[in-house]
Amino acid sequence: MRGWQVRQLGLGSSKFYDTAGSATGTGPLDRFGDVQLEGNVEYRFPIGTLFRGGVKVLSAVYVDAGNIWNRHVLVDANQIPDEAMKGSDFKFDRFYQELAVDAGTGLRFDFDLFIIRFDYAYKIKDPQRWTHSESWFYDMQLFNGQFQLGIGYPF
Repeated sequence: MRGWQVRQLGLGSSKFYDTAGSATGTGPLDRFGDVQLEGNVEYRFPIGTLFRGGVKVLSAVYVDAGNIWNRHVLVDANQIPDEAMKGSDFKFDRFYQELAVDAGTGLRFDFDLFIIRFDYAYKIKDPQRWTHSESWFYDMQLFNGQFQLGIGYPF
């Protein structure tokens, strides 16, 4: 999911945001789970070449959708309150409502042996948002996107 920083999406629609480690006192809490669902649609097209045909310049427009969940809510009562983890477990009756969606564009530099990607994406639907978690295109501003640098194709 290129609209979020690494390990900052999920779990489900839970509202637990301890990325600074203030609740646990242990440092940043990376978000990871047992169940992952992700889909990507990407349209790639050529722009031109650099250095007399040595490096192909490509572009792409894409949409990503997905999220991560736990199979069961695992809560240590001394560190994380139950209410904060509500919605972090995978349930068939609600998972489609908890899908996060981003969209963006990017440049690709094809060096024949490898490709370097520069992607910029916006959160289109964020199920973890404290307010308006059901809203699409909420609070979109030009510089509210996420830059991603990658080597190789995303999928």
